[in-house]
Amino acid sequence: MIMVYIIRRFFAIYIDGVIILVLTNCVEIFEQVYNGVEISNVQTPQLDNLLILSIYLVYFCFAEYYLSRTLGKKLLKLKIIEYQKSKGMLRLKQVLIRNLVRLIPIDPFSIFLNEEHRMWHDLASKTTVVDARKSLK
Repeated sequence: MIMVYIIRRFFAIYIDGVIILVLTNCVEIFEQVYNGVEISNVQTPQLDNLLILSIYLVYFCFAEYYLSRTLGKKLLKLKIIEYQKSKGMLRLKQVLIRNLVRLIPIDPFSIFLNEEHRMWHDLASKTTVVDARKSLK
C-alpha cells in the first residue's frame, strides 16, 4: 500500500514536470515568434532557467493554493492538506515553503527517510499528501 502511494506521488510530479516543460517551450516559441523569428527557424528553444523557475512557481503555487493539488495530483487522485487538519485551504506561506524546499535536488528521495513517508517539502510546510478518494469519505 505504501509503495503504491510513493509511486503515485512520483508519477504525479513527473506529469507536472512534463507540463512545466510544455509551458516553458510554448512561452519560448511565443517569445521567438513575437520577436520576429520564423517558426521554421525555431528548432529547439533554449530553456532559460529564470523562465523555468518562474513558470514552475506560478504553476505549483497557483494550483496548490487555490486547488490544493496540481494537475498531476488530480489525475492520480491525490490532494495536499495541512498535516494537523483534515481539510481547509492551505496558507500561501505553506505553499511557498513547499515549492522552495522542493527545489532541493534530493528532496524526492526524502520520502524514504521517515516512517510517515513525507518529503522534506511536506515536513517544512507542515502539509501532507493524501488519497483524495479517502479524504472525501
